[in-house]
Amino acid sequence: MTVYIAPGKLILTGEYAVLYGYPAVVFSIDRYIEVSIENHQGFQIEVYGKRLCGRFSEIAKEIFYLSPQIYETLNFYNRRGLNVENLNIKISSSIPFKGLGSSAAVITCLSYALLDYNNLNFSKEDLLSDVYKIKRKIEGGSPTDIIASIFGGINMVKYFGENIVYRKISEDIFKKNNVDLYAIFTGEEIKTSSILSNIMQEIDKIRYKKAIVRSIGELAEAVWNNLKNEKINDIFKLIRLNHYLLASLGVSTKTIDTIVNHFEEKDKDSVVVKISGAGFGDSLIALSRDSKNICNELDNFKCIKIGIDVKGVRIKR
Repeated sequence: MTVYIAPGKLILTGEYAVLYGYPAVVFSIDRYIEVSIENHQGFQIEVYGKRLCGRFSEIAKEIFYLSPQIYETLNFYNRRGLNVENLNIKISSSIPFKGLGSSAAVITCLSYALLDYNNLNFSKEDLLSDVYKIKRKIEGGSPTDIIASIFGGINMVKYFGENIVYRKISEDIFKKNNVDLYAIFTGEEIKTSSILSNIMQEIDKIRYKKAIVRSIGELAEAVWNNLKNEKINDIFKLIRLNHYLLASLGVSTKTIDTIVNHFEEKDKDSVVVKISGAGFGDSLIALSRDSKNICNELDNFKCIKIGIDVKGVRIKR
């Protein structure tokens, strides 16, 4: 049995702006989707996750209802002539809650596993092309999350249609500069594709929201430059501003405001918290220069300390 892993992600900056040709900055986290494959007489797939569980003996619509990511990935490679019907596939997750890129990591890990197990020669750029096609069929959106899952590290991402540009910093700059990273779950789950569609309609119609998106894009460029130069103080200031730009765009909630304001009032100089992703719920990202674990201050919310995965999708064993 061969085992593969693909990391989840957190968006540091550039939400919504990346959909309009501006950059976003994303990094891979040390929480993973795991896929194992072995030969089997007939098809069998088992899914074990905190939110999804199931066992199936054929590639049927029942899989789609559980996970369109799994269903569409299997069908994509089945149409390409790969062996997907005489395999025992097991999928599990250590990604603890929504907003951490589990959907992209599922497509990435399963795609990588099927290509490798069928002994095909492929590059990660080839994988990116496949995974992006599958993702666009399911939910649209930017390739930001799949870049993180495929390549690992900290990445700046721009895209124009199918033309994707990315730049990578391979080392964990935050750890090097004694900055701890956290993911906080708001407790409010969202459907990202619907949120993106609604907010983009507003951006296209309302002039001041277009201006906000432009400001977020310019800010993301500045964050990337400061990351390369390891200017941590400036990054903290920009991330704080990024959150308030997103709030001005209308994607914050009372719950998000409560969490952000808690640290603004108490630890403004050492902790910054912002929306990571589409907003309205799911996950927040926190950067902290405080030696204390900030999760201890969030009794009513799920919170985890995270590290950066620098390798991306790969064979585990």
